[in-house]
Amino acid sequence: MARGSVVGSAEKRGPAERYRRAGFCALFVGGLCGVLSLLAGAAYWSWAPAFQSVLAACTVWCIAAAWYALQRAGYAPVSSPPEPDRPMASRLERISAAPDAGRLFEHLYLKARLEEQQARAARTGGSLSLLYITVEKLDEVGSRFGREVRDRVLDDVANTMSASLRIYDTLGRMGTSEYLAILPNADRRTATRVAERLSRGVERYRRDLPRGGVLDFVRLTVGLAAYPFNGETMDNVVAAARNALAQAQKEGGGTIRASEQFIRTDERGEVVITQTAGGGEG
Repeated sequence: MARGSVVGSAEKRGPAERYRRAGFCALFVGGLCGVLSLLAGAAYWSWAPAFQSVLAACTVWCIAAAWYALQRAGYAPVSSPPEPDRPMASRLERISAAPDAGRLFEHLYLKARLEEQQARAARTGGSLSLLYITVEKLDEVGSRFGREVRDRVLDDVANTMSASLRIYDTLGRMGTSEYLAILPNADRRTATRVAERLSRGVERYRRDLPRGGVLDFVRLTVGLAAYPFNGETMDNVVAAARNALAQAQKEGGGTIRASEQFIRTDERGEVVITQTAGGGEG
């Protein structure tokens, strides 16, 4: 038993010993190349500069190889990743353990993107539009074909919408069947065209059902609002888009409605809603 333990220890030390020897050999060769490189630099022969360049490259490679070998042998320190910020790490751990963690992360991401795009639009004087989207008929899909089919349809519709957006647009989930699209550098006319493209894409959506038949009745209802036309802040613009969506749903759904509200927050923190000026142009 004792002999077996000793042999096992020697076998464990074997790779480290080989790395140690290789590391010191690489250091020796690297040092030798460095010295020869200096001598070649001091010489005035025509071939000396090229020879010096080769020796300098060999020096660098030998030192890198020596560092790697000595790290594996345990002679060189290995950098460790920095410790995460514990309050933030604890907060993220709590979020990820929550039942709706994915949705919460999406909300945080969308909020950050909204703030970023608002700052850019305010700085450059550019336009920024939002589409508040709901996928209609999902309850009917779930009741007729089951939750699994409904979830697959929702994923398909989200992918269809993503494919219809511009490369620099952002699409995120707001609720079970609600999405928010952030459209930088898009005025209300451009945003309307984007919304129409999304709606047409979903109208063409078809899915073959397991027991026969085709699912083809899913539609989008879209509320549209723009900054700064519909609000002073992105929270106000989101509210305007959501209100336009609610109005479109009251009218039957499956349509696109641009908000004609201007929403602001007064000094007391109360929301004030007025009609926009300009007849909806912007």
